[in-house]
Amino acid sequence: MYDPRSTYADRTAAPPFPGTLPVPYVRASLGARTVAYGLDILFIFGFTAFLLTRGLLSVPAIRMRLTPRSVKAGRVRRRALALFAVSTEKRTADHVGVLLYLSLAEHQAEIIADRAIHERTTPACWGEAMAALVDAVRDGRPADGMADAIARIGDVLALHFPKTSTDRNELPDRLIEL
Repeated sequence: MYDPRSTYADRTAAPPFPGTLPVPYVRASLGARTVAYGLDILFIFGFTAFLLTRGLLSVPAIRMRLTPRSVKAGRVRRRALALFAVSTEKRTADHVGVLLYLSLAEHQAEIIADRAIHERTTPACWGEAMAALVDAVRDGRPADGMADAIARIGDVLALHFPKTSTDRNELPDRLIEL
């Protein structure tokens, strides 16, 4: 047990040569300094790596490039469903609302259809509309792509829900930019 009142000579053996430090003391001292120095370097390196990574990920373009495609698709799908629930779902008498959602940041698009449309159509019928949208966006013409996709969605709706004299526009026809 360590006694603070004891002297250095009491705790160690005498040095083998006059004027030198005892060997156990030198090894322990160098070992502690080496470990402490190594931990300092490791901490500085780790902290620097953290700051560089944090700085790189704060750039939206880099963060989007590093985000997996499945994560982007899930994020876009959730946002589209949430917007559909708030703005379109159950706001038409016959449940025939459609939302065309385009996320330029994630390079993803979604077409969400209301219950009545979903019961009469298959997901494959929206392929032409989605292809028209994607092709135009790739060419740098997102507005033309949206217009083409809306026309193709209208064709699908006209096939399954023909216009009658009592039909009225229950939802606003406008672009909502978030």
